[in-house]
Amino acid sequence: MTEFDRRLDDFDAYQHTPWGRLRYEQVLHNLTPHLPLRPVHVLDAGGGNGLDAIQLAAAGHHVTVMDSSAVSLEAARTSAASAGVGDRIEYLLGDIVNSAAALAGREFDVVLCHNVMQYLPEPGAATSALVGVLRAGGLLSVLAPNPRCDPLVSAVRSGDLAEALRLLDTPVRVSATYDIEYTPRAVDEVVADILAAGMNPPLRYGVRAVCDLISDNTAKHDPEFFDMLMRLENTMADRRPYMDIARFFHLIATKPDGAAGTLAEMQRRRVRLDMEDYETRVRTGPCFICGFLSGTPGFEHEIVHDDGEHVGFVNKYPALPGSVLVVPRRHVQDVVRELTRPQYLALQSAVHTVACAVAAVMNPERVYLFSMGSAHGNAHVHWLL
Repeated sequence: MTEFDRRLDDFDAYQHTPWGRLRYEQVLHNLTPHLPLRPVHVLDAGGGNGLDAIQLAAAGHHVTVMDSSAVSLEAARTSAASAGVGDRIEYLLGDIVNSAAALAGREFDVVLCHNVMQYLPEPGAATSALVGVLRAGGLLSVLAPNPRCDPLVSAVRSGDLAEALRLLDTPVRVSATYDIEYTPRAVDEVVADILAAGMNPPLRYGVRAVCDLISDNTAKHDPEFFDMLMRLENTMADRRPYMDIARFFHLIATKPDGAAGTLAEMQRRRVRLDMEDYETRVRTGPCFICGFLSGTPGFEHEIVHDDGEHVGFVNKYPALPGSVLVVPRRHVQDVVRELTRPQYLALQSAVHTVACAVAAVMNPERVYLFSMGSAHGNAHVHWLL
């Protein structure tokens, strides 16, 4: 028997707290606008005792709850029968990574993986397996704890500043329900797994942006207060900066229909730039261009131009198809103030050379140039779609 089996009663008690109810109701609120109006087939992977499944079954959908715990599945069966939706839920004892074999070639319109990824040894493989049983055009819904929230909860709710400092510098967390250690993943890592599995860029929501910062748990039991809290949380769910610090991040992605060409595929993989995270990395981290030019592992890019003083390269994370960055070989933080006029003009001449080469293989009417300063002064050549 696992800790998840032994602590099932504790988990059930958590689900019936105001903050537990808030988690489930807000996730359903986020998900509902994306669901088809018709009944669909849903896989609730790692669905435990079935609360997510029961909510969707009550809305008319057909749900398969898959979990590695027979104890949890039996609890799900009992709860579904009590809720009057037992005829719309089936139960499958199985492992997420081996879900394709366990499901014997079946496909689903919607796949849920809620509050599970942090406990899996290979979350990337699990994501790929779940996408594999999702039909073209289907939805993947992933909920996971947000490590950015924990230092705030310790500092604001508990007043434990020492613990807040510790949590800033350690990836390890302890589950309050199961009393086991786990390592939550940053949202960017989970998004990367979703994209690598072939999904469209996901939409992001936050779940419980303020609830966990409120120390007065008694107030949360008051129906009027809870309703207002629910309204506030739902309003904040897709707004920055609130979703960035919420207790959970909720990602909803669609699976391409398979008819996209190369250009559409490249467009599909474009993800909105997180400017706050980018600025932090640029100001505090190593210069990725210097790392690339010095041959540092992990900074590999494809060189397309090198005149000895300047290098043009294709970034392995391009902002647009056909994007080429042109940079001086020496580290420059400000291309206007740190370069002499001849040096600046030489950089622009290199940009022009690269632009001509890009135009020769792409539509010349859609090539444009711009320059900017960064942690390593650079200019860009883009081919507009």
